[in-house]
Amino acid sequence: MFKIAWRNAIRQKQFTLLNMLGLSIGITACLLIGLYAKDEMSYDTFHEKGDRIYRINQSMIWGDWNDQFASTGPNLAVALRTDIPEFEEVTRLHQSGDQIVTYKSTDGNRRTFNEQEFYIAEENFFDIFSFDLIKGDPKEALRNPSSIVITKEMALKYFDDQDAMGKTLEVRRGQDILPLTITGIVADVPVNSHIQFDMLASMSTYPNIKERE
Repeated sequence: MFKIAWRNAIRQKQFTLLNMLGLSIGITACLLIGLYAKDEMSYDTFHEKGDRIYRINQSMIWGDWNDQFASTGPNLAVALRTDIPEFEEVTRLHQSGDQIVTYKSTDGNRRTFNEQEFYIAEENFFDIFSFDLIKGDPKEALRNPSSIVITKEMALKYFDDQDAMGKTLEVRRGQDILPLTITGIVADVPVNSHIQFDMLASMSTYPNIKERE
């Protein structure tokens, strides 16, 4: 049987090459689709409480466009806590946009960067999400004003091999300089997390957000 098939393949080279090409393309496409599906389904699966975490979306209705996006007013969290006690935890995360962050060392050197993944989070953030805090207390790191948690990558970026805990980063807000003390170092955020951050400042640091409760 094999000899017959081989002879036919040799005799009809163009037809054989066409079949092999089609088979190769089909197998490659299936593998790529499988890898893509596996990657998509792996998102946020590292959270220990992932089966109980829900994101609140808001509908945006404009003319014929009716879609949802992951943004709500700050008062919604307060309403959920008050009106639906069945929720175990409710937390807020605010993307503050680009921030100019500076570290001044004791010898007068400065390191300044424009940080795009700068977020403001409530103190119970680490009670819900299983991001690996490798230094600091997850229950205290975001509790007090002027506190900030940074990723391991950011610690290396600003402080090289020095211990970043307790050091101060200055965040420029217009003409004002806001000093923030590093109270936690978190392992670099997994690529399969839909929440991507480099820095998390405590929400109590920003009364203009906190007071909108």
